Amino acid sequence: MPYKISDLGAQNGDFSQAFALNNESQVTGWTGNPKTPNNPASPAPFLWTQGTMQVLDIPNQYWYGRGFDLNCRDEIVGYLYDGTIDVAIIWIAGVAQRLPWTGDASYGRSINGCGLAAGDAGAPNNNTKAHCSPAGNLFPFPPTPPNVLPADRYCRAYGINSLGKIVGGSDTGNPIPNQGAFAPPVPGIHASIWDKGQVRDLGSLHPNEGSEAYGINDHEQVVGRSATMLSCGITGSCVILDQVRPIT
Repeated sequence: MPYKISDLGAQNGDFSQAFALNNESQVTGWTGNPKTPNNPASPAPFLWTQGTMQVLDIPNQYWYGRGFDLNCRDEIVGYLYDGTIDVAIIWIAGVAQRLPWTGDASYGRSINGCGLAAGDAGAPNNNTKAHCSPAGNLFPFPPTPPNVLPADRYCRAYGINSLGKIVGGSDTGNPIPNQGAFAPPVPGIHASIWDKGQVRDLGSLHPNEGSEAYGINDHEQVVGRSATMLSCGITGSCVILDQVRPIT
């Protein structure tokens, strides 16, 4: 299938990065910041629509940020930096609102067509917790070992579909500190799916390696990574996990 490559342009300098696309061909990502022009370390989130790139609202208390996902209801999620930490943000009709996820840092990773946002927030000791708004917090695989504090468990949400099913990663029982977003998942982390608050383990391609899930569609097809390989897991309507296979 032939593809046409289009330059989306840039604002306030000569750099931009597209990160997500919706069904109306709108794009979000980040570009130059009017507060600090042409500084890739201090970008601004944008919305691109029909050839026009618009820098999103950055209220005075914030310095810079990025847009990570958008739906077709003029809602975008990402984060803004407030001078101390990154803060999860939802832009509604271009206006920034803080998502109610607290921690060392928080990020809006994905949003569906109903306005449900999924993401994560840091916690003390460099651990990470998954969240969904307005549905509430997401929890790692049970059980928590008796010698581990529940607050030390790791889980991160990356994607959400229109049915409200969320994918990401969870530790398998013990704390996993300092796991960066989209970093190669270490052993002890497994790709996961949250459905109505319940979490399921999607496993990994090979024994004794880590995996995380990055996106899910409405057919419950899940894409992510197992160890250093990209992978695709397909969950059927009546089974927990039908197949996990390498992408070819």
